[in-house]
Amino acid sequence: MPIAFNPPAEVVNRDYPFILTTGRNLYQYHSGSMTRQVRAIEEHAGEAYVELNPVDGAKLGIAHGDLVKVSSSAGK
Repeated sequence: MPIAFNPPAEVVNRDYPFILTTGRNLYQYHSGSMTRQVRAIEEHAGEAYVELNPVDGAKLGIAHGDLVKVSSSAGK
């Protein structure tokens, strides 16, 4: 059954040129509220990371391994 199209709540624009999505880490459960207390898991998958197309990263002066701050109109 067809449904009506609903446009996304946020769209890319000059201030926010990327669509941000969240991913899941195989080793951390939920927000890590419990798994972050396990040293072995934290050592293996403790730090959050961003995946960015290398061409976009180069345009922004971001290289593999650089620290970045991510923000959207909803927050940072």
